[in-house]
Amino acid sequence: MNHIESSMQQSVFAILDRVIVAHRPDLCLDIEDDVKIMGKKVTMMRTIAPVIGSANGGKRDKATAGRMKKEGTRRGVPDIQCPVPMNGYCGLWIEMKVPEGTVKKSQKSWIEYLKKAGHRVEVARSVREATDIVFEYLEVII
Repeated sequence: MNHIESSMQQSVFAILDRVIVAHRPDLCLDIEDDVKIMGKKVTMMRTIAPVIGSANGGKRDKATAGRMKKEGTRRGVPDIQCPVPMNGYCGLWIEMKVPEGTVKKSQKSWIEYLKKAGHRVEVARSVREATDIVFEYLEVII
């Protein structure tokens, strides 16, 4: 994932967490989260949208890349996952690309595999497109 795609994905998550929590709280989950308040670590409950970003992509040193591979990080896995069964699908996966970006062979393999397994898979080329896909999938009406 290049720098622009990473920035796009960060924007997608900033929007999704706010909108889905506000409009579809029935789909959200509460998690414990450690935050710093006035220099002290405090554990708080936080409500989040059921949407996850993959850890693959990006630049990292060789040792970190090796550790992540051993931990199960896989090349080509779509960037955004929504593990909520809806409308006959097992879940939603989105691959983020810049408008002129191309889907790599490993990404095509995952997209084909996930579709055959009953998931909805989309390639989004903008923040708006990605958020619209998720909102439509989760039936979020704004």
